[in-house]
Formats: sequence, C-alpha cells, structure tokens
Amino acid sequence: MLAILSLLVLLGGLSAWAITYKTRFLQQIEQISRENLDGELSVRDVGFTPFKHGVGITFSFHDVRLTGRRFARYHVPLLAAESVSATLDFGKLLRGEVQIRKLGVERGVVKVFRGKDGYTNASLFETVEQRWESDLPVNQSRNYFGNLEKIIFRDCPIQYVDSLKNKKFAATLRQVESQLGRTDSTRRFLIDGSVFFEELVFNAARGSFFRKQSAQTHLDLDYFPARHLWRINPSTVQVNDPKVDAIRFHGDIHLAEKPGRLALDFSLEKTDLAATLHLLPAKLEKAIAKRKILPTLQADIQLRGLLNDPSPLLTVQFQTDTFRYALPYGFLRDMRVKGTFTNRLDPNAPTGDPNSRITVSEAVGYFETIPLRGSLSITNLKTATSVMDFSLAATPATVNALLDTSLYAVRKGNATLKFHYEGSPVKFYDPVADRMTGKLRGSLQMNDIAFAKKTGHINVSRLNGEVRFDENQAILPRLTMHDGRNDLTISGKVLYLPASLFGSQRPAEAFVHIAIPEWNVTWPDRLAGMRQRRQRGKSKFRLTKLLDETIEKLKVTASLEAKQMKYRQLVATQLRGNVTIQNQSLELRNLSMNTCGGRVGISGGIKTYGGRKLPIFYVKGKVAQANIRSVFHSMGNFGQKAITDKNLRGILSADFAFQAKIKSDTSLLRSSMRGNINVNLEKGQILNFKPMLDIRKLVFKNRAWDNVRLAPLRTTFVLQGEEIKVARMKVQANVLYFFLDGVYSFGNKTDLSIQIPMNNLKRKAPQNQLEIREIEDVKGQILYLRAINEGDEVRIRYDKMKRFD
Repeated sequence: MLAILSLLVLLGGLSAWAITYKTRFLQQIEQISRENLDGELSVRDVGFTPFKHGVGITFSFHDVRLTGRRFARYHVPLLAAESVSATLDFGKLLRGEVQIRKLGVERGVVKVFRGKDGYTNASLFETVEQRWESDLPVNQSRNYFGNLEKIIFRDCPIQYVDSLKNKKFAATLRQVESQLGRTDSTRRFLIDGSVFFEELVFNAARGSFFRKQSAQTHLDLDYFPARHLWRINPSTVQVNDPKVDAIRFHGDIHLAEKPGRLALDFSLEKTDLAATLHLLPAKLEKAIAKRKILPTLQADIQLRGLLNDPSPLLTVQFQTDTFRYALPYGFLRDMRVKGTFTNRLDPNAPTGDPNSRITVSEAVGYFETIPLRGSLSITNLKTATSVMDFSLAATPATVNALLDTSLYAVRKGNATLKFHYEGSPVKFYDPVADRMTGKLRGSLQMNDIAFAKKTGHINVSRLNGEVRFDENQAILPRLTMHDGRNDLTISGKVLYLPASLFGSQRPAEAFVHIAIPEWNVTWPDRLAGMRQRRQRGKSKFRLTKLLDETIEKLKVTASLEAKQMKYRQLVATQLRGNVTIQNQSLELRNLSMNTCGGRVGISGGIKTYGGRKLPIFYVKGKVAQANIRSVFHSMGNFGQKAITDKNLRGILSADFAFQAKIKSDTSLLRSSMRGNINVNLEKGQILNFKPMLDIRKLVFKNRAWDNVRLAPLRTTFVLQGEEIKVARMKVQANVLYFFLDGVYSFGNKTDLSIQIPMNNLKRKAPQNQLEIREIEDVKGQILYLRAINEGDEVRIRYDKMKRFD
C-alpha cells in the first residue's frame, strides 16, 4: 500500500511540475527542434499523460506543426497533427537527460514532397539523419531520439509526392506500430498495422498501384549507415480480400551511389487474378481483364534497376491453376500454363513494352474434350506479336463430345493436329483485307478414321493421309478412303480455308483430283435429297455448326478418273471429267466415258435451292456409236414400259439436251421434263413390239412384224412434260415403209398417227421407195392407224376418221 501511495505522490508531483513548468517545457521543445531539425516545430499546448504507452513518462503535445525552411514558399507542412505523444526514459529523466523512447501520432497528416527544383521538405531531418547514421556510441551523441523504440500512428494520412520523378505515395495509417532498434552498425525497423492505401505511383504515365485498398502490413527493415544500404527482410502486405494472397517481398535498396539501385523480389503463392488486378493500374487492369484469362496463379517477381528509372527491369515467373477460355467454336478447358515475363528481352535495348516478352513454356489442357499441349510467346506488348506451337490429339470419344451425333459421328481412328503460328495474338483475321493477319503452317495426320454424316447417308472409313496447311491453303498430297462402296484417292489443295473458318464471306475453294478404280456412284441421289434435310434447325453444337457452314459454302472443283463406273444399270469405263460442287449444287463438265458399246460425252448437273423449291437435273451431250439396247437398259428404259431394251437393237448416235425437277425420292418429276434429241439410228431393229404385232392383225399379216429391221433413221424428238412430240417422219423397214407423227407419252396420253401407203402391197425394192420422202409424194391410197393408250398398254386401231384417204 505504501508503494502505491508513493507512486501516486510521484505522479501528482510530476503533474504539478508539468503544469508549473509548461512554458519552460515548450521552450525546451523549441531548443530540441533547433538542435535536431532544419525547420520549425510548433506546439500549441502540452499535457501530461503518464503510462499512455506503458512504463514511462508520457507527454501529449497538441496541435503540432512541423514545417521546413521553405514553408513560406510552398505552404505545405510536413506534419500537422492533432496530438503527438512522447514517452520519455524515466531513469534518464531523473538524471537530467531527455531521451524519447516512444512517439505516438494521432490524427496527423504527413505530407512529404520534392519540388521540380529538387527541394524536399524532408530535408529538415538532415541533422537527425546524420546522428542516426553516426557510428559513434549512443551515449556519445547528444541525440534525443537515440533510444527511440517505437512510433505509433493512428488515423494518420501520409503522402509523398515527387514532382521531379512523377512519383507518388498516399495512404492512411489507421493503426500502425513501428518498432525501432539500433546497434553500432545497424538500424532496425519492424512496422506492423492496418493501412488504407490510396495510391502508389512509380510512373505517372502507367497509373497507380494499390488503388483504394485496405491491407495488413508487416515490414521488416534493416539500414546499414556505413554502406548506405536498406535491406528489406521477408515482409508481407495482405489486402482485405480473401481471394488475394499475401504479397511477400524482400530485397535491397543501395544508396551509396546516386541515384541508387534497387533489387526487390515479390511472390504470390496462390491468388485469384481477377481480384488481384485491382491492385494494378487501371489501364493495365483493363488490358489484362479484356483478354478474359483470369485464373488463380502463383507468381515470383523480380524488380531490378536504378531508383530514378521509370521502367526498371521486371522479371516474372508464373504458373496457373486450371482455367477456361472462350474461342469462337468452343472453349479451352482445364488449361494450365507455366511461363515467364520480362520487359528487357534485348539486354542492349532499354526496358519497356516494346522490349517485352511473355513466354509460356508449357500450356496443357483441352479444346473442349480434345487434349491440347503447346507453348507460345508474345513479344512487344505495345504492338504485340506472338509465336504459337500447339498439338491436339483426337479420338472418336473426344470428337463426338463436340458434335451433334444425330448429324455427325466419328466411329474409329485417331487424328493429330499440329500447327505453328506467327502473328497477332488477338486479331487472326482482317475482314477489310479479307485475309489472315499472321503466318500459319501445320499438319493434320489422320489414321484409319471412320465417320458418318447421317443427313446425307455418307459413311467414310479407312481415311488415311496427311493434310498440310498454311494461312492461305491446305495441301492434300494423298488421301485414301472408302465411302462405303468405293475406294478413293484424293490429292489437291483447298484455298482460303483458314479465312473461311474465321468468317470470310469468300467460300473456301477445293481443287482436287479424285481417282476411283471401280466407282459405284451414289452421290447424285444423296445430293438431290439434301434439300429436304437442310431444313433442319440450327445445331446447338458450335463445331457441328462450323462443319455445316464450311461444307455448305465450300466450292469443290474436282477432276475425276475412274477405270470403271456404275450408276444404277449404267456401266462405263475410262471415265474422265470435271465436277464442281457448291451450295448443294453439282455441275459436270466434259465428262466422257466408254459405255453401251460407244462413247458418251456429257455436261450438266444438279442445281438445288432452299425452301420448298425442288432441285433441277440438267444435262446435254453426245452419244457416239452406242448400242441402243444397252442405252435403254442403262437408263432404266427412261422410266416407261411401252418400248424397252428387250424390243430394240441398233447403233445409236445422238446429241441431246434434257432437264427435269427431282423429287425427294430422287425420281424425276415427269411434268417438269423438257428436252430434245437428234437421233441417228443405224441397223435398227424392233423386236416383238406389241403395237407392231397388233398391225399384223389389221394388215400385211404374212410379214415379219416380230422382227422389224429399219433403214437408217434420222429425226428429232422434242420432250415436254410426259410427252414426246414426234414430227411427221418416214420409217423405212423390211416389212413396209410408213409415216409417223403425233405424241408419245410416258403417262397415258400416247396418240400417234401411222400412215401406211397401200403400195406397200407390191413389195417394191427399198431403193424405189426412197423416192418417196413425204406423205404427199405417195400415189394411191393410204391406210390410217392410231396408236393410243388403252389402260396401261398402247394399242393400234384403225383411224375411224381417216381410215382410207
């Protein structure tokens, strides 16, 4: 109890002393400032607050202002504080010495500046710095701050502005304690507390770091006066965002030689890049966020350079967790990248964006479900160019996951895509110039692939070969495949394919040679049926949509070669020709073949339309020395049953033109048929043709109507719809000669007039009958017959109107 009473008496005495000697104490403060500061320290009032900072005698100074010697010019006090408390060493105070152990600043504003003339108001501490840096023993230096142990800041905005170097630091020390220590060779600072960062500007042109960020700060510093060296021991800044990892840093700042050098290392163990971007300058944050690659990452950063260098050497090593990135036709998924950054690629050139490079040494992940691996580099961030090397390895399972399997399906095989790209990392295609912006080269290796395009009943198997490509074209040295009925070998090139995939309105164009040993033709049927199948809705699968659009726009010009071809009943050899396929339409040019015992040359095609409009088949060509029986058999008797290949013999030469609409079942719409044919028939025979046999019931019953041999026949037939218009013509045969005209119908409208001169009774020699060319040349009576449809058959009857003329 006596001890407590003694302490209260002591405190009461000190308080009375402080009140009694306040004026003298303020004078002492002025003396201290004159001895230690190159400026002025003013205090409005002094209060005695014992034990405010623990054991010791504490005085509180109110309305403290600290100004430099040029305050009258700049009007910026270095310190303007509502309250500054100082805790004195009690033991030394009893011995008449003033040693400040602790300082506390509350609601004080600290503003340090450097003007463009080089003056800084911090120069008022030069005397203190000289004493602080002195290697003299502490007790030999008359320094009131020599044993300062702690400085405490509460709600203190601080600001540093360097107008000469365009640097700025602004923050509020909400609750910060700084532990200080000193040996003969070292000064030590441990700073901990809550700081609200306003901004940190190293280069005004680049913007500010740590904008409006609250953080817990731990800073461990050593200063070596003899070497003019600041050493930052492992320290941390932890912003108040759980997604942002603590920023760990350490390094050295060398001040022995002006302007000084720095070597700092920073590290982030695992931080969310999207959240961490808020610590960066707004311009840089926006540029990085625009790329939409914002993974969680680990980074090690090295900063090297001179203190007055606006762009010091920056080196970064980084590694990401998995992320995804959107592409026009899918996503890169589960991507992991590992790489480095430097802003001094060329050691002989200055640092900065033009001399920078991002190097991704390893990028691993998936294009949707297809494994992907590669590397890339981006050089010159001001006008960025990139180099990429990637490979993708695809299997049926990984590809089918990207496709609408109701339309496409890969059943077997594997493929490897490799490519090398040099150019813009952002803009791969220039729509104005309609070209790729960079250089591209690569290859697609296909091994034993089988796939189906279900909408066209296309099944391909045993697809093998390599496709090589660049930014302009794809080269097909030799692809082999089986389409379900045929073995094909394809070689050639595809122009404008890369640009087409990136949105060019110019379709890709393929120029290929297709060799087929034995060709069983099915694609006209498939192409004709595509109109109806194309009416399906848009696929939700982006890769399917890409395939559909590319195939639909692709223009294919192919030269065909087949030793043998079969299409329905048609069999041909030595086929040569050219075909163009575009927009679901097909065009044949100069297609020639040996068939039906002769030579056939045709041009034509199938033109399809969108909507409800039916496709059109059109053809024109020549037939030379063909067996007419084979012609009728090969063409399915042209869709009629009245006269068939069983009834005809002879050698046919003709030129013809024909067109018709194609129904969805690939048959011809008869009402749309149009055409003409110029016929030259030699050695013609009509065998067991029922209408001819019917004539025998009427006249000339003893003649060979079952085997009518014709003299050379030359005439023209015109087709309109289901009817063939037969202009009056003379038919010279072994049994008689007659005249024929009217309409032959593929339906039930056949109406032919047969005029038989009665002088046929005399069996004149054929050369005498050649004198009669027209019906008007006939002398004597003429028998008129009509060939008309009765049910499904053509019957010949007397012409009731013109039985005899």
